[in-house]
Amino acid sequence: MVKQFNKKDIDIIMKIWKDNNQRFQGFIENNYWIDNYVKTREKFINSKIFVYTESTEIKAFIVFDANGNVINIQVKPEIQREGIGEILLQKVKQENSNLYVDIYERNTNAMLFFKAMGFRKSQDFIDEETNEKICSMSWNKDNVTNSTFIYFDNSISNELINKYDKISQIQFYNIHTITQDANNMSNINISNSIERKNETMYISDYIDIRNKINSIIKTANTTIFFDCNNDYSYLFNLIKDVVMVKNTNLKIVMHKPFSVEGGRKAKLYEEVKNSFKDYNVIDVDYEAIGQNQNITFKEAFEKRDEELLKMIINQ
Repeated sequence: MVKQFNKKDIDIIMKIWKDNNQRFQGFIENNYWIDNYVKTREKFINSKIFVYTESTEIKAFIVFDANGNVINIQVKPEIQREGIGEILLQKVKQENSNLYVDIYERNTNAMLFFKAMGFRKSQDFIDEETNEKICSMSWNKDNVTNSTFIYFDNSISNELINKYDKISQIQFYNIHTITQDANNMSNINISNSIERKNETMYISDYIDIRNKINSIIKTANTTIFFDCNNDYSYLFNLIKDVVMVKNTNLKIVMHKPFSVEGGRKAKLYEEVKNSFKDYNVIDVDYEAIGQNQNITFKEAFEKRDEELLKMIINQ
């Protein structure tokens, strides 16, 4: 149950605040949370708070002010990944047209949560007390994200993704299976939940991967891009399971391989098409790129990626 906060419960939520920060933000020394306890307690009392309770016990809370600043949101570890944070934030959205939040860049779970809830990054700055980078994010009720675009292992350059992230209402997510790029709100790392046996990839922690993919498919429309340079077939059934449960409109997009890219890529391309034949599969032929143009193969590949992103955002 979500209800208004009673000031007599301030010490209960402060304990959740301290315990969670010390547990999940280990990049900051514990003394920081102890030294700021009194100041934070006073700030919470003078703000608006919703709490989530189970059998009268407070399990989560969200703190915000009259200007739409989300000051803090905490969920006890035992009920995390159950959608409680989303319920609390949706409650705050009902009362505000604009919301703002500052998050430590190294708190990747929080950054991914707010990104999935439609917040967009606006600026970075360094917190003088901790010397940590903070990302400022904002949400506007009229600026609603309408679709999600998922790709794998840096298969599209950061420069292109950043360019189109700024001009579209698409949420971009880069799932890492063999590469890693920490501290970025668009990156989901599942490499630790995958094993390789005899050159074949297997899922070793199904629940972890399912939870992570489930957490980023928040919109009614999701597009997944497979570049067919790597074999991701071990993820296909899991992806289809999540999409079916969430009743998501799924599109699969691929580049039709250039003739110079070889038989292995052509084989993987056909495997993706066959596996997702019951979905909307869009295979885009850019073979004409580079013909009669004085550009390198690398430039042709980059142009092919950009043309694909243009097509996605204009759909």
